[in-house]
Amino acid sequence: MRTDRLSLLRRGPSLLLALLWVLPWACVWCSPEAATAETLRVVLESARAPLSSRDQQGRPHGMAVEFWETWSRRSGVSLSISMLPLYDALQALRQGEADAVLEYAHTGQAPPGLALGKSYANLPVFLFFSQKLSGIKDVNDLEGLRLGVVAASAEAATMAERVPFGTVLVAYPTTEALVAAASLGEVHAFLAPAAVAAQHLARTGALEEFPRLRDPVLIMQVSVLAREENAAVLTALAGGMDEAMFLERKAIELAWRGHSLTQDMPWRVLGAVLLVLLGLMAAVLCWNRQLQRRVRLATTEQRSLNDALEEEIRTRRAAEEELARLNRLLEFRIVERTKALGEKALQLQHVNERLRRMDEAKTAFLAAVSHELRTPLTSLRGFSKLIRKDFEKSVLPCLQGDALTRAERILQNLIIMDAEGDRLSRLINDYLDLSRIEAGRMIWRDAEINPGDCVQHALRAVAGQVAEKTHLDLHVDTAPGLPTLHIDPDRLEQVLINLLSNALKFTPRGEVWLRTTATPGGVCFAVQDTGPGIAETDRERIFDKFERLILDDTLQTPDAVGTGLGLSICRQIVEHYGGSIRVESEPGQGSTFIVELPVAESADALDEPQGDNA
Repeated sequence: MRTDRLSLLRRGPSLLLALLWVLPWACVWCSPEAATAETLRVVLESARAPLSSRDQQGRPHGMAVEFWETWSRRSGVSLSISMLPLYDALQALRQGEADAVLEYAHTGQAPPGLALGKSYANLPVFLFFSQKLSGIKDVNDLEGLRLGVVAASAEAATMAERVPFGTVLVAYPTTEALVAAASLGEVHAFLAPAAVAAQHLARTGALEEFPRLRDPVLIMQVSVLAREENAAVLTALAGGMDEAMFLERKAIELAWRGHSLTQDMPWRVLGAVLLVLLGLMAAVLCWNRQLQRRVRLATTEQRSLNDALEEEIRTRRAAEEELARLNRLLEFRIVERTKALGEKALQLQHVNERLRRMDEAKTAFLAAVSHELRTPLTSLRGFSKLIRKDFEKSVLPCLQGDALTRAERILQNLIIMDAEGDRLSRLINDYLDLSRIEAGRMIWRDAEINPGDCVQHALRAVAGQVAEKTHLDLHVDTAPGLPTLHIDPDRLEQVLINLLSNALKFTPRGEVWLRTTATPGGVCFAVQDTGPGIAETDRERIFDKFERLILDDTLQTPDAVGTGLGLSICRQIVEHYGGSIRVESEPGQGSTFIVELPVAESADALDEPQGDNA
């Protein structure tokens, strides 16, 4: 493989030259021939070799002539090409003796009465000056000298405005005449394209006597020139100017530049070129021999590498086959495991569905039972109170001695029955509230309320429980200027009563605080006690349904027995209004339950101070 690349590299220059020679003719042969149109009379500037001139038989000759003859064959438009000096060519165009002037170099403006076609090439124009002059860097250094130009050319019109005062412009009919005049010393400098000037100077033997500036003085655009009323000619000549024609022009320019050098170059220069070529050929031969030796060494090395590579390929192929076998086995096991997992997932889904239905049935059953128990329970509580009232009023005053003692024991039993009936009623009410909230059937009577009013109502609700605690103080701290809340006041009071009731139940002695403060986003209620505290493992569990805190026997009070629903209901109510509830506690240091509720959007701050101490 490496030998083939080296062989291709050796044949590269020959293949490139052959491709450059074949490409222009391939573009011509492959192009479709259009129907022959009317012959157009066109003019090219004469004596402008190698662009346009006449050969020894007087026929049009040059790069531009070959380009437009190729364009004519491709487009199918017949051209009659004649050669005239530029001034005469413009006159013939104005007088209708010609249809267009080809290869007209300009700076973007057409002569009066004539129109320019689309530019299809650029032509740099250089300043050539006599080697006897020194310090020539641009046209501004030609003050007081004679500058030669081609008559009626665009560069002549442009230089008339740019040359310094005192510079004399001398016009000549053709570039050939301009160069000849410069060789005879009639002008000190002249303007011309580099290739045209170099060819004419070489013919006169003055090529070394007229150096040129490195950068062009003007960059001329090359277009077709026609009369203003003859726009159809510009359209016809613009047809076929595609990318292929631009490549064709480049190929013709390359061929003619080499041709002009070999045709018009002085013999001494040609001899030097031949010597250089011979030296290059000798160098190429030496390089070729060294390359052959390197190729032989590389071929031997390549063979050894190929053998090692083939062995590695065989090893990798065996490894790939083993890997493919393992992949197939893995895919089979994955399919089996996926199938088994799908079946288990389906089973779990069925079990979950059954559990959900059972939970719904249990919830519905308990809700129905609780609802049905309320009526007989209310009757039992009512009759129990009536019996207790009549017993105290009518029976006790009539008894004495042992009968009075037994009657008082009966009265205590009636009091216990009444208390237990109240506890059972609270349990049923709490469960019904929780069931309504979870089922979305709770009726929320939201309104704009003052948080301080709810605090006062909650305090009145637990006043009896506070009175029974002889070693416990309840303190209230309500900050002034609390914002209003958009909430059901009964539900907010229910939350506060539950928290205060729990704090009073689990704090046999000490203090209970209810603090109400404003937060950046709403209102914060904090119920703090000095009770036994709550372990870290129980802080989240106590908010679940039917979860009760079990204290040490020495700290458990007789009334510290709840239903396990109060905190769960509190969390449901608070989260319904977008708030949060949490507990901060350490065992033996008391607990603080914190409720944060967002403020109503239309709420205004209240400036009335709130505070109490019970």
